[in-house]
Amino acid sequence: MVLLFDVGGVLVDLDLDLTLAGFDQIGIDLRPYLDSARQAGFLSDYESGKINTETMLSKMRALSTKSDLTDDEIAAAWCRLLVRLPQERLELILKARRHYRIALLSNTNPLSWGKARTEFIEQQGHTVSDFFDETFLSFEMGVEKPAPEIFQKAVEALHCRPEEVLFFDDAAANCEAARREGLRAFHTPTDGSWMQLFDDAGRLKDEANAGY
Repeated sequence: MVLLFDVGGVLVDLDLDLTLAGFDQIGIDLRPYLDSARQAGFLSDYESGKINTETMLSKMRALSTKSDLTDDEIAAAWCRLLVRLPQERLELILKARRHYRIALLSNTNPLSWGKARTEFIEQQGHTVSDFFDETFLSFEMGVEKPAPEIFQKAVEALHCRPEEVLFFDDAAANCEAARREGLRAFHTPTDGSWMQLFDDAGRLKDEANAGY
């Protein structure tokens, strides 16, 4: 069995208001492009790998009322979105990996993934591969959730049947899309309460029915 986790809102806590306030401070109203459900316009292009970080930053500067805005200021405002990855979630992943294959499937971009990886995951001598067998990142795959292709590509790369995958995501639309492709899916609250599905050893308490 494969446990397939989203990153933001499931593993990593997010703060959209903090991010929007950060952009307000540098003269950018990001609300037309960013909300709690998904990203739009050039930010969607960034998440799907259609544009690179340099192009994204250029488009951000074009939106700003501040003429001397730097790339570092934009990146700092953006990375305020990712707040924390509680240690107990990583500890549970390590326990669960004794019983299941563990993978990530995330709508993300180079800036967000860079912060999540270096500041939250790769701590205390750990690497990403200590926790996850595979990482499926939208900007590398060229497609975002909830498109069917992203789930199809992940299942193919995992060399398993769709019904052998339990997907955890905080967006109902993504869970519904995963189920249409035959995956099992659990729509998770953003408070980390999905951890209650596991026992102290890292096994699912009700493995047979999880995600149905």
